[in-house]
Order: sequence, then C-alpha cells, then structure tokens
Amino acid sequence: MKEGLIKDTYELIIKEIQTVITVSYIIAVGIGMLFNYQKYSEFGINIFNYSDVFDFLIAPFSDFYILFFATASILIVSILIKLDTLWKNKRPKSYSRFNFGSKKSWYKTYRIILFSITFDIYLYMAADFYGRYAKDK
Repeated sequence: MKEGLIKDTYELIIKEIQTVITVSYIIAVGIGMLFNYQKYSEFGINIFNYSDVFDFLIAPFSDFYILFFATASILIVSILIKLDTLWKNKRPKSYSRFNFGSKKSWYKTYRIILFSITFDIYLYMAADFYGRYAKDK
C-alpha cells in the first residue's frame, strides 16, 4: 500500500515539474523578447524586423541580466501567489476585508486580472529600465 502511494506521488511530482518547466520557459522567452525589444528600441532598431524564431527562443539566455531577471520574476510571482493563497486559507476574514470581499462571485476574475495587470506593468517598467541601462552602458 505504501509503495503505491510513493509511486503515485512521484509520478504526480514529475508530471507537475514538466508543466512548471514548460510554462516557466514560455514566460522566460516572453520576458527575453520584451527586454531585447526595449534594449534595441533605445537605438531605434525594431528587432522584429531582423530576427527569426531561433533568436527569440534563446532570448532569455542571451544576456545574464535577462536570465537572472526572468528567473527571479517567475520565482517572486510564484511565491506571491502562494502567499496570497495561504493568507486566503489561514485568515479568511482579514483577507476578505482587505480584498473587497473575496466571497463575491466576481472576485476570482478580479484576482486573476489584478495579478496579470500588475505583472505586465512590472515587466514593462523593468524592461524599460533595462533598455535605458543598456543604452547608457
């Protein structure tokens, strides 16, 4: 009985790791594209006119700063989502008060949209800073 439980747990973890790695890589490619675009747009170059698919697939690995930022961003956002879920489960009253009533029917959509918009603004501001930093450098 215990051996089957361990095997099932192992298979579940392996399946989830594959999904997490795939999603993380796709996010990292998007971050790399955004950062490279901002970097070269500071010089008046539109990289989408001169790049091919392979350039974008290696975009997160082309610069250490982009790779570090992409990895740190994915980890920070994952931790924030886990902390939000933990707060929601451990202290539902304070969570509901702070979040305009988390029991409302519209709340789940509001939460996803808010996280997405915040993450997009964060990425754009960081990429813009990186572009100005690369130009100054």
